[in-house]
Amino acid sequence: MPYITILGAGSTVFARQLTTDILQIEGLDEGCFALVDIDSTRLELACRVAERLIAQSGKRWTVRASTERRDLLAGSDFIVNAIEVAGLANVRHDRRHFQGTAFRPRLARHLA
Repeated sequence: MPYITILGAGSTVFARQLTTDILQIEGLDEGCFALVDIDSTRLELACRVAERLIAQSGKRWTVRASTERRDLLAGSDFIVNAIEVAGLANVRHDRRHFQGTAFRPRLARHLA
């Protein structure tokens, strides 16, 4: 049973897509997602989203969540580092790089 820790899980769009992709793997019927983020509000949303995706999948996965990474890192089979260093204000200038790409509509909401 895999234990997958996602650091920066408060990035709900990325965490949701990653969770969805993992849950679609045939034969991977149970495991644990360990969600970590320093923002407790965003972490709670990510946790609810993951629980809903699991329920919809019909698989036997569980979700653990914490704002303290040390609480959840031990025993991880896989660690996904999706943290945003210095916050969204730090990447606003990168918006120009996504102009005209498939990612633009989704990112535009976050970088506006």
